[in-house]
Amino acid sequence: ILEYANDIPSQTSLHVGEPNRCQLDAVETSGPGCPAMPDMNHMDYDCVTRYPDRLGCGPNKLPLQSPAEWNQHPVTFVVEWTEDFIKIWRIPDYALPADLTDNWPQPNEWDRWLTSYYPLRRSGDKCPNPENV
Repeated sequence: ILEYANDIPSQTSLHVGEPNRCQLDAVETSGPGCPAMPDMNHMDYDCVTRYPDRLGCGPNKLPLQSPAEWNQHPVTFVVEWTEDFIKIWRIPDYALPADLTDNWPQPNEWDRWLTSYYPLRRSGDKCPNPENV
């Protein structure tokens, strides 16, 4: 889920190959009610990965945090992956919702903790096979 480790800020990224290309719609990554999520890989939300020049897409809410910071304030990462989107939440351990701890997750109520959003289907022709990402 996360890229990088140790003392530098970590982020989420999505990597796909050229045969299953996907470029996210930048407007959709920061839709109504969502925080701004710049592409921290600076690839214009293009998720195709071919190192060293193409790094995949990385829409992330700022500020990023380092694992050292998470040690001071532990968090739980939660991922919802559907044919339409990928959402990643960073929830402080002290605030874990009962629906999650009771194994009855209701992610539609967690938007305040949303840290990364990949709008696969809403990206239209730029992400032609969202169900295969």
